[in-house]
Amino acid sequence: MKHTVMLHVLGRARLHAGPQGADSISLPAKSLALLIYIALERRYVRREVLADMFWGDTGDEGARANLRLAPSKLRQRLPGVIHADAETIGLDPSAQVEVDALSLLRTAETAGHQSAALLGSAIAGYDGPFLQDFQLRDCAAFDDWVGIQRQRIDRSAVVILRELVRLEQQARHMHNELQ
Repeated sequence: MKHTVMLHVLGRARLHAGPQGADSISLPAKSLALLIYIALERRYVRREVLADMFWGDTGDEGARANLRLAPSKLRQRLPGVIHADAETIGLDPSAQVEVDALSLLRTAETAGHQSAALLGSAIAGYDGPFLQDFQLRDCAAFDDWVGIQRQRIDRSAVVILRELVRLEQQARHMHNELQ
């Protein structure tokens, strides 16, 4: 049976897995950061990019060793979710991984064509800034990436909120005309 993985990155980072994604999973900070990065990038990422991003301060050999260990730990805790080969690491295409930020971004892309209920549901999942209070030591490249993602996600939340306001104004206008 495939398990659903739910990755909550809006507000404080949380990870759930299991048949309905109900079991809370605890991971070391860098393993969780690695999972978040590959989930949001939605592609296979070259190992050297990840090694530099997360372990660049440990030298090439140390970075490669850590990058062999981290996916292994992820595969143990989340079977069937991580695909790693000699060159790249990413999510297994058959894995059922839901990421709250990606849902929000998808909704924002089509906000002008969505119902107020759907937009309201999307914005209700916004529990705070992307990776609120999540920090890794000596990972400046990851911190930079987080800042870029935070801006992109916050702009998408504003798009949804503006569309909700527009729909509310439109509904009020129609209601007033019917009076």
